[in-house]
Parts: sequence; C-alpha cells; structure tokens
Amino acid sequence: MARIFMSFLGTNRYVEAHYRLGKDISALTPFVQEALVGFFCKDWGPQDRLVFFLTPEAQKKNWEDGGNFPEGLKTRLKKLGLSAKEEPVPFTEGYSEEEIRKNFLTVVDRLQDGDEVIFDITHSFRSLPMLNLVALNYARVLKKIYIRGIYYGAFEVLGNPRDVQEKIPPEERIAPVFDLTSYALLLDWSFAVEEFVRYGLAERLYDLVQGEIRPILKRSRGQDEKASALRAITQGLKNLALNIYTCRCQAIENIRLSSDFYGEISLDDFLPAFAPLIGRIKHKVEPFFTEDPWEKALAAVKWCLAHNLVQQGYTILEEATVTELCRLAGLKGSDKKNRNFVSSLLAMNAQKRPSEEWQGELGRRREEGLALQKKWGKALQDLAKAFASLADVRNDINHCGCRSGAKQASALIQELEQHYQAIREAMEVLKRKTAKTERA
Repeated sequence: MARIFMSFLGTNRYVEAHYRLGKDISALTPFVQEALVGFFCKDWGPQDRLVFFLTPEAQKKNWEDGGNFPEGLKTRLKKLGLSAKEEPVPFTEGYSEEEIRKNFLTVVDRLQDGDEVIFDITHSFRSLPMLNLVALNYARVLKKIYIRGIYYGAFEVLGNPRDVQEKIPPEERIAPVFDLTSYALLLDWSFAVEEFVRYGLAERLYDLVQGEIRPILKRSRGQDEKASALRAITQGLKNLALNIYTCRCQAIENIRLSSDFYGEISLDDFLPAFAPLIGRIKHKVEPFFTEDPWEKALAAVKWCLAHNLVQQGYTILEEATVTELCRLAGLKGSDKKNRNFVSSLLAMNAQKRPSEEWQGELGRRREEGLALQKKWGKALQDLAKAFASLADVRNDINHCGCRSGAKQASALIQELEQHYQAIREAMEVLKRKTAKTERA
C-alpha cells in the first residue's frame, strides 16, 4: 500500500501563477502539478509515487528541459527534494476507441491494492475526465484503493492566459485549486442508496454517513442536532436490515422509524450529497412508520419478498402470526408455553381434531383453548388452515428439501406471496372478530 499522486501533463506553454488551496499558496510556477505536489507530498516516503501520464509531445514540451521551458516539470520536481519516486508513464492521445481502452488500462495498472490516491485532473483532455472517474471507481472495487482527493487548478479564473501574462503581475496571479473529491463520492452515495433500496443492504450507507458525521460529533461533543439525527436514522436502517436478515421479530416490532424524523431535518447545507436521496430511503421504509407490531411484521415479510429473502420471509411470517395470536388472546408472546399453546391450537383446528385429542400445552389448557375457539369461530379455522400450509413450507425449507415431496426453489419463492396474502386476510378477519367481541 502506498500514497500515489497522479496527474496528466499537457502540451501548452503554461503561464506562471501561484496556486491557492485553503490557506496555502504555492511558489510561482507554470505547472499546477508542482504546486499540488508541494501541498500534499512533502512528507511522502520512497514507497510513495508521483505518477505522470505523458503523451510523446507532452514529454518533449513540458516534462523534459528545453521544450516550452528551460526547466521542465521533471527538473522542477527534483529541486523540491522529495523522497517519493517520480514515475513518468507513456500515454496515447486517445484518438480512437482502442487508444481510449489502452489509456484506461494504463491508469488502472499504475494502482496497487490499497493505494491511497490523489488525482490532479487539471489538464485532462477530451475523454479523460470520464475515463478518470470510471478508472478510479473501477480500481476502488478491483483493488480497494482509497481516493484521498481529486483536484483541479483553475487558472482560467484569472482570465485568458495571454491577458494574464500581459496585464497581471506575477505576484498577483493567484489561481484557486478546487477540491472535487466530493463529486466523485456522489457515486458512493448513489450506489449506497441504490444498494439499500434495491437490495435492502444498509452497511455502505451507514458507513458513509458515519464517516461524514463522526468528526462533526467529535467537535460538538455529540450535540450537533443534524449529525445526531442522521446517526440515529442510519443506525435505525442498519438495525432494521440486520434484524430482518436474522429473523429478530421482537426487535423488528420495537424499531421506531418516524416519518417526522425524516421530514424535519434539512440537509442541503449540511450533507448536500445525501439530501436529494433521503426521499428514496423514506419511501422504502414508510411501511415501518406504523406503531402496530403486526403491521411491522408484515412490512418485514414484504421486504423479504422484495429482496428474495425467502427463508427469512417464511420464518418471520409464521412466528409473527403466533405472536399476534398470543397478543389477541391476551397472552405474552415471548413466553414459550404460550407460543406452544397457540401453535397447537392452530394445528388442531387445521386438522379439525376434537378437544379430547389435544395434548401437550394445549391439552393442559384445554378450557382456555375451547374458550378461544368459541370466541373466534370460523375466523380461527380459516387462519389455522392458512397457517398449516405456511408451516409445512417452512419445515420444507428448514430441512433443506431433504424429504419426499420437497418443493422446487422457484415454487418456494412464488408461493411466499400467496402465503403472505392468505395469512394477512385471515388475520384481519380474526382481528375484526376480536374487536367486535370485546365491544359487545
């Protein structure tokens, strides 16, 4: 792993200027690369590299001595006395698709796993701006590089080069250097939100937000309201996704995602890259804004349907059904005996077994079971029928299809939606029956 400064050297005879980055101002130089290397690379070691992509003409005119200047960039860099190694790299003009492809591979090949990169794009030409961005993001995935910065020396702010040379004294030529790193990171934000919305994965989004707000919270000792709100939002999203993946029904029920929370924070002046994307996130998690635990469980099953989390979907639907029925019966749903009682009640009703054949926890609480059976009537029977079918498929999954009559994977995926609808409809009828009975 090394620190890499990468830049493209052009062919023009550049006008000398000072370059300003923040409070730092460079010495007078015709080469923005010299200024940037001075800003960033003074303390770099011999394992670090200064990579310059040179066309044959650029090498002749601006890299070597005696071209456009008595001293080319190569000599001027050596006078800085840096420890980092200079690395001139031949580059084509990019006049054909083949040359563009070759240039792309040339940029990527200069990078090694884990390199930290500062990229100067001041003299990028023709297709290079897009090529650079694609190459950097490709290398981020392929070689896990880290982009420390992307910079542009904006000499044109001073005016036309000829006018600058004729009308502005050298000591007054101070050109700004623009930090464009955040625009490259917009791809990260876009990918992170897309990853969350399309695949239900929240880790990248969480890591990005935490990286942005950690220094803010440190400076404010945790008192910055917007940073704290964003931390809570992204932590909630991460917890939601993890709890669905791991089938934590009680944790899903306890998650609090407030619609007001999303609508009240203004991020335009705080985290502009995130502000336009938060609407997509809000739309994704709206089903979880409810305080009804059963609706949250159903929202989790729909999430599983959207992201092919088939085993999780069946598991959450079955266990949430038992929990909700316990709740409607006035029982504590986390109690193992209560869950066995309710599960057996559903199974016996699905099989239409008389109470004399009830065993286990249901047999020990026969009178309680008969009272619920009478209270719910046909609504319980319909729910029991839907539940029995669901439980059979879940057993098929949990046994990995290692039994006779095992379903095909495609059938398991397709049928989850059917089981979801059947359970939801049967439970709604039973809940209305319960409410009506309690009002009477």
